[in-house]
Amino acid sequence: MGIDVGGTMLRGGLVGPDGSLRDVVRRPLPHGPEARHAAVLELARDLGQDAVAVGVAVAGVVDDGRLLLSANLGLGDIDLRTALVESTGLPSEVVNDAQAAALAEVRGGSAQGLVLVVTVGTGIGGAVVLDGKLVRGRGFAGEIGHVVVDRGGLPCGCGAAGCWEGLASGESLRRAAERVLPGPDRTVDRLVAAADSGDPGAVGALMEAAEAFADGLNGMCAVLAPHRIVLGGGVFARGGLVADVYRSQASTRRWVRGAEITMAAQGDHAGLLGAGLAARDLVAGPPTGVLAAL
Repeated sequence: MGIDVGGTMLRGGLVGPDGSLRDVVRRPLPHGPEARHAAVLELARDLGQDAVAVGVAVAGVVDDGRLLLSANLGLGDIDLRTALVESTGLPSEVVNDAQAAALAEVRGGSAQGLVLVVTVGTGIGGAVVLDGKLVRGRGFAGEIGHVVVDRGGLPCGCGAAGCWEGLASGESLRRAAERVLPGPDRTVDRLVAAADSGDPGAVGALMEAAEAFADGLNGMCAVLAPHRIVLGGGVFARGGLVADVYRSQASTRRWVRGAEITMAAQGDHAGLLGAGLAARDLVAGPPTGVLAAL
């Protein structure tokens, strides 16, 4: 079983022996830390009758099955793996959502060589794959969305101010829509449609976010010099103008140039699939030569 806990949506599904994903369900993520924690456990129990292990991908800092902090979910310091085991009676694993997406890409997607995987959704996540293996560091390597790029910027849920994800994530686009669009229903979809029709305010807001994304990615590449950059998450999965502008802006930056930029082969299901693969590894072990361990 794989479960992906995103910024606004909770998804679960079953991963078969061949790595295929089936029986995917989607549920709105409730408000409040306790309700969100309970919703994850409830979905795990609902899917548990057909599963042999549980994997959960969550947007946050994870170390040894413990969720230390999730800036976008309002969750922190939860021994989520133990809670899953107690709730379902099944072997359980918890991984960062971007690392889960990287795992899905490694297992048959587009990540080979030294690769930086960047997921842009409600926030910005990242993972580093080196020689086909996920780099975990102390459990949270790749938390690129919380690199401070503007010390005078907006407060972030992580406790800092001016984090990269505050300028270039899906949430930042939502705030831009509320700032520049008139009337009710000021959504990202409306912002994109307005930009596509040439509205100056919408175009400016979208370009501001795309340039912030490109600048942040440029800094990551100056440090890592990746051979390949894999772009995923909800913002890129939707395709269209936002994905095109983000990618085109990034390709103009000095340290990004030279890296091959590809889209996540597993699309918006990468985190969900990666969580299921992590669960499968608990009972079957990782494929030899692909990933040593999570």
